[in-house]
Amino acid sequence: MGIDKNKLTIRISDSKFNEDINKMSRLAIFNGDAMSKNDFVQQMIRSGLDEYKKTHSDSTESNNINSSITTINTHIVSLKESVDRLIAYLLSKDRTNKSYNDALLLLGSEILGVVLDISLGVPVDKEDIASGFYDDIPEKIKKMILEASK
Repeated sequence: MGIDKNKLTIRISDSKFNEDINKMSRLAIFNGDAMSKNDFVQQMIRSGLDEYKKTHSDSTESNNINSSITTINTHIVSLKESVDRLIAYLLSKDRTNKSYNDALLLLGSEILGVVLDISLGVPVDKEDIASGFYDDIPEKIKKMILEASK
């Protein structure tokens, strides 16, 4: 006598549930929907299994993964747009700061030139200042700027 590999034994300890199965299987046999109690139980298990697959199938998991990927992509696009705006803002601030720094450096050089001329007794004319006569940045300051930018 060989072992039937397709045999499955189920123990139902809930007596009310067992009575429902018995009643419904007799009704299904009487209506011609099942050939036996075993046939009826198999049909019910198949039906339940099909419903379970619908709610827990790989396509649902795949849809959840695709939905998650879409959500992540949306967040990445939004984050990229924010980073792009931040970069544009910082670049504009950098240009503005460079302009201010250049103006301050020029002003400091003019003041230094004027103070040096005054200390040496050289007459300082406001037209010389306006025309850019004192705009030369001393070599010492240029070297300091080069060292700081390395």
